[in-house]
Amino acid sequence: GGLGRGGGGGGLGGGFRGLGGGGGGLGGVALLGGDMPPQQQQQQLQQQQQPPPSLGPVTEAPWFYLDPSGTSQGPFQRSELLEWHDSGYFPLDLPLRPADAPPSMPFVPLHEMLECGWRYPGARVAAQMREEREQQMQLMQQQQQQMQQQ
Repeated sequence: GGLGRGGGGGGLGGGFRGLGGGGGGLGGVALLGGDMPPQQQQQQLQQQQQPPPSLGPVTEAPWFYLDPSGTSQGPFQRSELLEWHDSGYFPLDLPLRPADAPPSMPFVPLHEMLECGWRYPGARVAAQMREEREQQMQLMQQQQQQMQQQ
């Protein structure tokens, strides 16, 4: 489905285009519900435009990518990266990270940024980070319980 993603266009326009053209996750949902009353369709569309905050915000910061040798390149505007990807220069697994992300944050594959509308760090990494946090919380609770038992 490369049709949805035209050339770069800066700012928000570029991001929403990426959302439609990417993995198609959200794009097709509303169309399938053709037999729904218009109000419900309206609600569905609104929900799609407001993804859960766990995905992270759409950042307007420029982006870095890792080249095949593992060297960080950039920063570049999102519109430039989209243009190069559309021209066939970038693979879908190209590792990306926004310039405003802490150095401890991971690079995320281009296809994940396209699928989630450039909300760094995206669903998969956000879920991983949530799991790690929950595990840490459980460990701390266990340690506290052990301390109380002594």
